Formats: sequence, C-alpha cells, structure tokens
Amino acid sequence: MPTEDDLGQNLDAPPVVALDLPPPGTPDRLRSQHDALDRLIQNKRAFAIVTTASGGDETAEERATQAAWLKVHLNEFAQVCRAYFVVEPDVSRRAVLRQQADKLSKAFPIPMYFAESKNDAVAQAYKFMTNR
Repeated sequence: MPTEDDLGQNLDAPPVVALDLPPPGTPDRLRSQHDALDRLIQNKRAFAIVTTASGGDETAEERATQAAWLKVHLNEFAQVCRAYFVVEPDVSRRAVLRQQADKLSKAFPIPMYFAESKNDAVAQAYKFMTNR
C-alpha cells in the first residue's frame, strides 16, 4: 500500500511537488509557498517542482519577499530541488521565460523547464526524476 508523507506526497513515486499558488496580490500567498518549501527543505528528500508562471503580475512587495526568501534559502533549496517546471500556455511567453531563465542560470542553479500544460509539466517532472 502506498505511503504518504505529511505533505501528501506518495513516498513510492518519484517526488514531484505541484505548487498551485493563488493569484498575485492574494494575502499570505507567498507565506504559504515559503512554509511548504521550508518543509520540503527540512525533509532533505530530492524533488522537482511544478508551478504556473506568474505572468509577471506580482506586486513589488511580493518580488521583494521572493528575493529575500531566496537570498536566505537558495543554497539549501538547490540541494534538494532538482528541477523547476513552469507551466505557461502561451508559446511566446514561454520563449521569453526561457530567455530569462538562461540569463538567471548562474544565480539560480536549479534547472528550469517550461511546459504548455500542467499535465505536460508533471509528466516531464516525473520522467526527469525517474531517470536520475
């Protein structure tokens, strides 16, 4: 019988975490994300993340909060997060995100991949984690 951890992850499957965030501007949006990431880091089990592109609609405060969290946690986050899969349905927006990811790759050491749909991203993430 499959077992689950306290985040509801199936421990018998390759670890893929879907972060479905509320829209930018939602109160406590990032706190819940950071709390979940902190638990994943503390678990010390390798995983891949699947999340939806924000569309650049974050507030300045949210961007600052994200940057502050990453500044403190990036090294330990990069030790357990093997890949970041971003869902972006718009093909031109995906191309822009790929270019931005290429530019950020030295500062953000986690490989980023982009998919048209959540199903595609999850499938890619499971394949990535299974082939490691």
